[in-house]
Amino acid sequence: VIQRTHDGGYVHRYINPANITVSDVQKSTGPVFHELIDLGLAMRSNRKQAKHLGITPFYGHPTQDPDISKNEMIRTHEGQDWFAYARLAAGLLLEDDDSSLASSLKSGSLARNVRTKVNSIQKDGEFDPILEIILYTVEWATQAEAESQAGLGKLRGMGTAIIPR
Repeated sequence: VIQRTHDGGYVHRYINPANITVSDVQKSTGPVFHELIDLGLAMRSNRKQAKHLGITPFYGHPTQDPDISKNEMIRTHEGQDWFAYARLAAGLLLEDDDSSLASSLKSGSLARNVRTKVNSIQKDGEFDPILEIILYTVEWATQAEAESQAGLGKLRGMGTAIIPR
């Protein structure tokens, strides 16, 4: 769904749990995501971002926050959506709410919690690209890069690698 939005030349800019519809939940496979909703902040890719009502803390990429970016010439980028996707996936993986996730991120325990959960579900050294992008956005060593404008390209590449071709 995210890649379809990007393929159409748009960045959603407001991916969070409330803006994803789930069409089916099976005990064996979990939820099947259907669509992104609330396109009110969507913009064409590579457009200068104007000031807006704000982002959902924890999910929104810092380059989308006018108080952090100081409205410099920051342009919309697909990496912003993949950042939000990774943070959303972390919440689903850990089954935590937004405030718990934000607190864990701030305390530095979120990456450890994700790694513990990953170790309990990964198979024989396989490393899932979804888990890789989650860890990129929450591990101390890479979080600052993921939260920077420079990290947006890497996020886009990591996100695109998730999509089966």
